[in-house]
Amino acid sequence: MNNNFDKDLPLGRNGEFKVMGYLVDQGWQLVEWRDDSKYDLLMYHKNRNIRSTFEVKTDFYDNGNLVVEYESRGKPSGIAVTEADYWVFYFNETREFWFIDTEDLKELCRDARRIEGGDENSSRMFLLPKFDVRNKFRIREEEIND
Repeated sequence: MNNNFDKDLPLGRNGEFKVMGYLVDQGWQLVEWRDDSKYDLLMYHKNRNIRSTFEVKTDFYDNGNLVVEYESRGKPSGIAVTEADYWVFYFNETREFWFIDTEDLKELCRDARRIEGGDENSSRMFLLPKFDVRNKFRIREEEIND
């Protein structure tokens, strides 16, 4: 990403679209696509009769870490305010979806290193080395249809 919200937004939307497509292929139906801090996708699975919410984070440049924002411009954000049931990290380079229950992600963040970044270093984030936390996620690969 660019450390520039306006430039990153379309890239993030692309990741949301990819996750939504994957979930639809798994039998989910899109109920709502939000544009706020609560969650990104509200999905319904008819066969299971469940509704779940998903927060999607898109990573276009794999540096070996997951970054989870918890504060922006002095206010709680990201993991601190989400109402999502699940977080999904979409890695564009490897075309992987990493799913985790939000409460499990919060637990991982408790002992994580804290860093600053984003526009003008105005965000605070947890840094999770992918190798160390990989086994806590359900990882799926994107299917490419030619």
